[in-house]
Amino acid sequence: MDAGGSHGTEAVVVYWRHCVEEMAGVYSTSLNLANECTYTVWPAMVSGHGTPPLTTTIFMLEPGESASLSIPPSWSGQLWARTLCSYGLTGRFNCLTGDYGTGSEECA
Repeated sequence: MDAGGSHGTEAVVVYWRHCVEEMAGVYSTSLNLANECTYTVWPAMVSGHGTPPLTTTIFMLEPGESASLSIPPSWSGQLWARTLCSYGLTGRFNCLTGDYGTGSEECA
């Protein structure tokens, strides 16, 4: 959102912070997610082909909340935000934006 707020849109801000530490040749990356929206956001993550899934792939961020994920150096995949999510009368999990179509919180 610009300083004047003229667009009326808010965004989930994804901060990449590379924490490169040389400890016995091990490198790590932290992915910091912050919900700067006025509504709940459900981050979604899917690992790339041949890449093990992350240990945390299901969570929600309330307005103002943030989370930090540890990402292994060899991980590849996709990350996006889902909004306006809920369980319908049939018990299926659906989101208005970013829905993966599985009917559950898990995108895999």
